[in-house]
Amino acid sequence: MVNNVQIKTVGTQANIAVIQIRGALDTPLAYDLERKSNILIQSGISKCIINLEHIEYISSAGIEFFHGLAYKLRENHGDVIFTQVPEKIYKLFEMIGLTAVFQIKNSLTEAMGELEPF
Repeated sequence: MVNNVQIKTVGTQANIAVIQIRGALDTPLAYDLERKSNILIQSGISKCIINLEHIEYISSAGIEFFHGLAYKLRENHGDVIFTQVPEKIYKLFEMIGLTAVFQIKNSLTEAMGELEPF
């Protein structure tokens, strides 16, 4: 299983980051993502779209990363939205209550519609 993360900024305000995770979001990757997200936030990113289309596994450290990221972004009037969540991961999110905490959209376009000003 290969872990791969792509991060890019999008949006008319350039304050939205898209994080695409492939493979497993294990503990080492969660800590690496936390470090990278702190740099993004310091550079002015206040909103994140996390694409989980190709994710196979999320550790408890990965779940904690999502909570921490949301907390930091919401402090700056931002948010986190998940897109393309596989069914098995969606069921995990439901089971631990994340579907009540995070928005989940079917596509990047839908997520951008929630985050971009009109």
